[in-house]
Amino acid sequence: MAPSIVKLRHTRLAISDPHSVDDVWLIARLNHSPLVNGLILILQAFNDNDSPIIENTINAVLHQAGYASMGVDLLSVTEKDNADARLNISNMGKHLLAALDWVHHQPNLTHMPLGIIALDTATAAAARVAALHPERVPALALLSGRLDLAGVGLLRSLKTPIRVIVGTDDPRINIVRQAFGLITCESDWQTTEGGEPASMGTAMLTEASKLALAWLQPRMPPNPETQTGIFPTLAAALSFSDRTEPADEQ
Repeated sequence: MAPSIVKLRHTRLAISDPHSVDDVWLIARLNHSPLVNGLILILQAFNDNDSPIIENTINAVLHQAGYASMGVDLLSVTEKDNADARLNISNMGKHLLAALDWVHHQPNLTHMPLGIIALDTATAAAARVAALHPERVPALALLSGRLDLAGVGLLRSLKTPIRVIVGTDDPRINIVRQAFGLITCESDWQTTEGGEPASMGTAMLTEASKLALAWLQPRMPPNPETQTGIFPTLAAALSFSDRTEPADEQ
């Protein structure tokens, strides 16, 4: 399979979070070719500033390897302007559960191998959900971020395989390293050149993304349907129950 020469479909989504008291909608972006080996969520606190560049770089690595990706902002549009919202890990964890629920209710996604790549404070939300709901998160790869915000008890109770990738010049490296030391399950620590993802160049971020994929890939057994070439185009089969914007192709 050579996804790089196949047209990708890009579908913008708005996913409702029934776990929230207010009418909260999360912005997400589903990107895929007709044949894929699995789905990898890319989690961020909110996709702004340098974040689209980061997500696009990660997408390129995943799509080249034959995976669909879904970028998910774990803060709603109304929450993104609240500085404290990025530190509300419990709230972002609820938003992640809403995104996972959405995937579970899509007939052509629910049985696909699933992995997660998380950045920024979304790393703590991903670790929290993995600790509380290990059956929902098969494998995690974290690009720097604030793993420490997940909490000591939850980090020690993690059972989900987790790889943490941190730039050697990242100012948070010592904090993340201490948090990583609390993990007792299958885990791996990797360092790359550069600082935090927002300050990495494309080459360094691409290398970090490859490390993330290398961890997730063996923990995401291929879907037999994708191997036989009969997996239908996702956009044609998705049963969107939430708000969507028209898909566009490139």
